[in-house]
Amino acid sequence: MTKMIILLGCKGSGKSTLGGLLAKDYECPFVDVDDVITKMYGVSPRDLYKAKGVSAFMMAEENACKKIADLSKGKSVIVSTGGGICDNAPALTKLQGDGTLVFIKLEPSIIVERIVTKAEKTGDLMSNLPAYVPDSEFQTKEEVVAYLEKFYAERAVQYENIADLTVELKNASIQDNLRDLKKALEEYKE
Repeated sequence: MTKMIILLGCKGSGKSTLGGLLAKDYECPFVDVDDVITKMYGVSPRDLYKAKGVSAFMMAEENACKKIADLSKGKSVIVSTGGGICDNAPALTKLQGDGTLVFIKLEPSIIVERIVTKAEKTGDLMSNLPAYVPDSEFQTKEEVVAYLEKFYAERAVQYENIADLTVELKNASIQDNLRDLKKALEEYKE
């Protein structure tokens, strides 16, 4: 591997977990855009989004992607992006010059289950949801599930349109999904 592999996909699709394992197998660095944002700004991407809004978050994401691209130029590296990078063309453009955009596709229902499992009911509202989910609108997990399934189905179309390679994974073990991802990457090179 001689260039950047940029993992795209919805929150909960396994980008960070698979990216870290892939980097170990390929013996190259792994970088998570969310971690870079946290280091650069001193707050988590979720807290930045909540406190400063979408435009401040998107600028932070773009700056983090520029930093990653600058430090990784000409090197092999695995990058995990945030779930909303498909809506941030300037950030994505910073990364894709020397890289292959790989969409980690998973059924929206599986992703939603992973997210909703971590959600909590606080009073009349749901909490611990992704920053882009308007928590104040939902009172039950069922409402969150319906919203997220529609949202992620739409996002999948965006990812497929921008990705160089789409890798459809299943609700399987991490090792099985890692094997399928590596196989798809090897076949893509050919």
